Amino acid sequence: MIWLQGPQWIRWTIAVIIAVVAVWAEFRGDGTVEHPFAIETIVAGEEITAKVVEMRRVPTGLLPPVDTFGYATRAFHPDEPITPGGVSSDEVVPDPGWWSLEIAVPRTAKPGESVQLVLIDSGVVVAGRIRAVAEDDPLGNGLGAVAVPPEHAVAVAAAAAGGRIVVL
Repeated sequence: MIWLQGPQWIRWTIAVIIAVVAVWAEFRGDGTVEHPFAIETIVAGEEITAKVVEMRRVPTGLLPPVDTFGYATRAFHPDEPITPGGVSSDEVVPDPGWWSLEIAVPRTAKPGESVQLVLIDSGVVVAGRIRAVAEDDPLGNGLGAVAVPPEHAVAVAAAAAGGRIVVL
């Protein structure tokens, strides 16, 4: 309390600083932004529209902003945030009747590229097409999506479930 006994200008300066900080804290804003979240399951290749997303408030800087919607390059589950790495403006349409499976794909792959799936147990090689690549999210599942012909879908799914598949 000794410092308050000096000249009055010190007390007035401190009072003004406290008042300015209080006004700034009151009117600075809430520090949140709206971000899209999936409200239902969105599969890779599906168009992302306002019907399948909900805008929620999140702290500023928590998630990267999504500028425009397009097509999902990976699956989004309910209550999962939509991220720029999971959205593409280009539609990836596999051949008619092909099945899409979530499996680990090379990070350098691009949606629409052709790949070869090697089933390790049987040695069978199946042609496929990349539908989605994994996001760079360290908390993500690291899986992409590959479309395969219907006659090989069961064998590829069984190999993928057992971790016995290689994507070339």
